[in-house]
Amino acid sequence: MENKLVKFHETELISIVDDLGIPFVAIKPTCTAIGLDADSAVRNIKTHPILGDVACVHTVRDAINRENSMLCLPIQQINGWLFSINIKKVKAEARENLIKYQRDCYKVLFDFFFGVSGIVINRQKQRFELLQDLRIVESEIILLSNRKKEIYKQLDKIDSEIFVQLELFPENQLN
Repeated sequence: MENKLVKFHETELISIVDDLGIPFVAIKPTCTAIGLDADSAVRNIKTHPILGDVACVHTVRDAINRENSMLCLPIQQINGWLFSINIKKVKAEARENLIKYQRDCYKVLFDFFFGVSGIVINRQKQRFELLQDLRIVESEIILLSNRKKEIYKQLDKIDSEIFVQLELFPENQLN
């Protein structure tokens, strides 16, 4: 197995790649980096219905090249675990990065589930509102068109009366 460092904001986390090529992140050094009680975190992970099934112990080399057996999570699950950490339980210096990370997680999750859909929903809402406006305008156009016809009829009637009064056309010729 090969140790690698994974950068998490300004913190480097120890990771390893197993014989199958799957990357794992060591929990204890991660907890140390963010000021979280490692023993408590390990217990929580082991009893977690999802993380407990994928967590496993791997031999990891520490900073001075000593081998240690540590609980590790596949890198695929590390994001969910970090997202679930109670901010109040980490050291003050690490809170800002963890808060930023968790905010990013909320956005990524929203964008994944609603991002495109959210845009489509907003566009459909805009389309619906425009169609409603169009129907109102079309109704107003019909009303105005009817009013226009009515005005022309009235004008024709007035013109006819004027012509009759002026004796330009006999009354029986206008009908």
